[in-house]
Amino acid sequence: MVTRASGRSAPTRVGGRCHNEPMKRRNALLLGFAAGYVLGAKAGRERYEQILKVARGISSNPAIRQVIDETKDLADAGGAKARGKMADQLRDASTLIKDRVN
Repeated sequence: MVTRASGRSAPTRVGGRCHNEPMKRRNALLLGFAAGYVLGAKAGRERYEQILKVARGISSNPAIRQVIDETKDLADAGGAKARGKMADQLRDASTLIKDRVN
C-alpha cells in the first residue's frame, strides 16, 4: 500500500475501480441533497411547488417511469436474493452452534 505525504494511504484499485468509489458517490449525493435543501429553503414555497411540478412531469414520462420500475424490480430481486443468502447463513450458523453445544 502506498502512503501519501498526508499520512493517509492511497486508494487501492480493485478490478480497475477505486475501492472507495461507493463512498465518493454517497458523499456526492449527500452534498447534492444538502445544497438542494439550502437552496430550496431560501427559494421558498413558490419555488418548491414549481420544482415539484417539474419533478412530477418528469416522473410521469413513460420512458422515465419504465426506468424507475425496472430499477425497483432489480432492487426487489436483489433484496430477495440477499434475504435468501442471509437465511441460509443463519441456518448454517444455527446448525454449527447446535453441533458444538452437543
